[in-house]
Amino acid sequence: MMNKMTGPTTEKQRYQILDLLRGFSLIGIALANFPEFALWSFLSPAEQAAMPTAAVDRVARFVQYLLVDGKFYTIFSLLFGVGFSLILARHGRRLFVRRMLLLMVIGFLHLMFIWSGDILLLYAVGGLLLTLFVGFTDRQLAMLFRRHQHLVLFRWLAAPGRMALSNYISQSLLGVALFYGLGLGLGTSFGFVHAEMTTLACFVVQTVCSLVWLRFFLFGPLEWLWRMLTYGRYFPIKRPSK
Repeated sequence: MMNKMTGPTTEKQRYQILDLLRGFSLIGIALANFPEFALWSFLSPAEQAAMPTAAVDRVARFVQYLLVDGKFYTIFSLLFGVGFSLILARHGRRLFVRRMLLLMVIGFLHLMFIWSGDILLLYAVGGLLLTLFVGFTDRQLAMLFRRHQHLVLFRWLAAPGRMALSNYISQSLLGVALFYGLGLGLGTSFGFVHAEMTTLACFVVQTVCSLVWLRFFLFGPLEWLWRMLTYGRYFPIKRPSK
């Protein structure tokens, strides 16, 4: 029988390795998306070749193709499946379905108003379909890198991973603010390598912001809202004073 818990996962119940992998996959997703935000992907071959960084761009694009394209969405999907198993085990099918319906709304709004490359809507639909196969296999969680989770780099990556939804959406907002006419309008002026360097700079900012945020708050802002709508009640977001 499933253990039906009445609240979201606490800090002690979290698997840091999952947050770490979410943070790692956020880097890859941003590296895949920012050349499109920067509109480099939509330039003609002649326009790409006319960029001052064209020679470096070709090398960087080849490296991205080998190491990034399609790889990090796979990790994100795997983590989604692990989360699916954990939520079902702790809370049951009904709450999971409600959680996926809310994610579907978030993904739809993100798709319609911010970024056409949204993945959240697809995950939500996939999550609902997965409920049809509950019980077909045993749920097991293989924990990797446990002996190394104390490393500073891992802790830094885990911070944005704990706020993966907030950071995923904010990556799109940063892309719009930097490259589209609503913001600085830098689109088409960046070569591929500059777009990727901007990606890494933005992720460093997100990591620092996540570390600072989590010193004072228990959840990311969107994670907090998602949890309250899922459980239908208020949860405090501020950390209790020590």
